[in-house]
Amino acid sequence: LLKFLDKLDEESRIAKDTLAASSWEQWVQIERGQDWPDKSKAPMWKANPIKTVIARKAALVTETKPSLRILPRRNGLDATAMILERSIGAGWDEYDMEQVIEFNAHTMEVFGCAFCKLPYDRFADFGAGDVLPKAIDPRNVRIDPAVTQAHEFSRGQYVITDSIEPLWGLWQRY
Repeated sequence: LLKFLDKLDEESRIAKDTLAASSWEQWVQIERGQDWPDKSKAPMWKANPIKTVIARKAALVTETKPSLRILPRRNGLDATAMILERSIGAGWDEYDMEQVIEFNAHTMEVFGCAFCKLPYDRFADFGAGDVLPKAIDPRNVRIDPAVTQAHEFSRGQYVITDSIEPLWGLWQRY
């Protein structure tokens, strides 16, 4: 099993390094205003409209406060659908879903993709457990190289997320 997992790890690293990651740092530098064509001489003036446009687009997405609309498929479930909508809305407020969406909008503008996961945390909500939305930097995600388009994502065999967890959190969980 470990050899198989090591092969998946190596395959995904090679694919990521050759396909996407090589140009990502260039896009980050452009977004930060650190990239100009002739680096032998400093420019007389410099403006970074890209960062402002990205920030404005991300703000527009979060200002609208996206929500889920739940519609019942059978008669008599209207009240249940309304309760679910309100519960989801309260959860989005409690776990700062707007910040997750804003982060993803920003990374999508810079990298061309964004990721979010909804892991279950048994210690969330004061020990009652809950699903916590987390935005993930695309530079920390590796996908099956057979997936070349976003709409093919569900056909992938694996997704590997590199993350750093605090030691105290691991002690608490395990």
